[in-house]
Amino acid sequence: MDYGLTSSLGTTVTDAALTTSHAVTLTGLAHTSQYHFRATSTAAGYMGWTSDDLTFRTPIWFTGIVTKLSSNGAATIVDWTTDVPATSQVEYWSDVDGHTFTTEDTTLVTSHEVALTGLVQGRQYSFRVWGRNPAGYSDASSQVGKFWTLPPVSIGLANGNFESTLGADGHSLYPWVQYATQEGVSGYHPIDGLVGPYPAGGATSWFEGVKAYDGSYFVGAAANAGYKNGGVFQRVYVSPDDVYTLTARYLTHRVGGIPGYTRVRVGVDPNGGVNPASSSIKWWTGYSATNDDQWHSAAVTVTAGDAGVATVFLEFIEIYPLEWHVAAIDGVTFGPPMPTSVGALKASTGSLGGVLEDKIVTHASPSPVWLVDRYYNRAYVEEDNRTSGLMVIFPPGASQLPVAGNKITVTGALGVYDGEAALMASNWTVDPNIYPMPKPLMMSQASVGKAGPNQPAIFPNSAGLCNVGMRVRVCGRITHADYGGLVGDWTVYVNDGAKIVDGSGFSGVRTYLYNKLTAYPIEGDYIAVTGVLSVQYVDPDEWPGDGDEYYTYAILTNSADDWDSIWTSFPL
Repeated sequence: MDYGLTSSLGTTVTDAALTTSHAVTLTGLAHTSQYHFRATSTAAGYMGWTSDDLTFRTPIWFTGIVTKLSSNGAATIVDWTTDVPATSQVEYWSDVDGHTFTTEDTTLVTSHEVALTGLVQGRQYSFRVWGRNPAGYSDASSQVGKFWTLPPVSIGLANGNFESTLGADGHSLYPWVQYATQEGVSGYHPIDGLVGPYPAGGATSWFEGVKAYDGSYFVGAAANAGYKNGGVFQRVYVSPDDVYTLTARYLTHRVGGIPGYTRVRVGVDPNGGVNPASSSIKWWTGYSATNDDQWHSAAVTVTAGDAGVATVFLEFIEIYPLEWHVAAIDGVTFGPPMPTSVGALKASTGSLGGVLEDKIVTHASPSPVWLVDRYYNRAYVEEDNRTSGLMVIFPPGASQLPVAGNKITVTGALGVYDGEAALMASNWTVDPNIYPMPKPLMMSQASVGKAGPNQPAIFPNSAGLCNVGMRVRVCGRITHADYGGLVGDWTVYVNDGAKIVDGSGFSGVRTYLYNKLTAYPIEGDYIAVTGVLSVQYVDPDEWPGDGDEYYTYAILTNSADDWDSIWTSFPL
């Protein structure tokens, strides 16, 4: 047999005895190493045979080496596994400190954990793990790894675009701290961390064509026939009881599985904790509606706690070993939301936090609606000058909700929920008076919808002014009418000849109507409808991931007065 530490082999051991069952003993092997080998057999009168190039590993073999902070950030935890029971010890050092060994834990185990304490804040350390098994194995150590201790609290979020070189040679995550989370019982599968350079608009790209949102670097997690889970966090000084918005751009792409198997979440612990499993973190969770290399918006708003420190988390969640998981986060900001207009917020390429003051409520859904992964109360607001409208969603169980015709002042964060831009409200006050509605925009169905900087495209032809969230008026022939619906009594499709067809196969724009005392919608009738234009995610059989799901535009009416018969073939 020929064997060696590389595919070039280099060492041969032979046995001249003729036998049909073969075995050779290899001695003097290095521990914790991978060897290449080829077996050869010959016999007089027969052709010789040589195996393929194969490999084997010698114990003690170290795998799954992960560093993480303790739940209070006071210690760095090192986890690893070995292929045979072994002792546990860590050697660590920095550029200014000598080598230190932890006290050896002589318990023979295959799952190891050692806590490192007394480390200097904000310093990069090198380390390796050691193991011994007295039963015939020599001492063994892993390759050298590196980790950062908890950096000092940032005065304002730092390195939000991941372009900084502070704290390391070349580009660095610093002062972000990378961590891994455990998926089930399979152990830790750390994220890629800092990825780049893949300049926005440049010629080179990461997996699936992904490029930076801004600059050349971003944080990401990509896995082929596997999965990776974890994220990064950063502590930031804040003023207690003030409101702050975390904004990020993200993308997700998966091959295999169902929507949501590759997702991201961004969150804030208003009390400055560093444990990503803490119940005090307020999260936004989502995945790309386009499942490609397009960047989308995510944001969450919190009220800072009394500690004067908040912690920002960016996390990747990948479920099951799909053919591909690809996810990235970039363009992160954190600061107080400022008063703004609906249009300016929807068009923002920076912070997505905002305060909308005294906006007219054009629609309020009579019951909670399911968006992404839970039920929310929903309303729509619009500028008095009819330039822009927006969905506002309220946390489950919220009280003092507005009705159509009220005015509302609301603070929150803009994100995309089931394909539609929406402000997640964190604080709001309602003016209970009833005000006149802004007049609707009369338009052909060819002009309905469209995309914007923070509103994804639903149909391929999405060039034009985005009017999602606004009061519109459309006319046309009813091509389909079915009793029941998300809002009102009927779900109908109204077609004005624009040749719009969604995943239902019906032509026209999906519309929800209330019954009139003297009329109800009938296929073939011609009607005019006024309502708020929304985006709806439809799963006809309510079985996720089987391919029949689709996004469509839907007009939400408030009452039977919002539609009129122009011509009916069956008058009542």
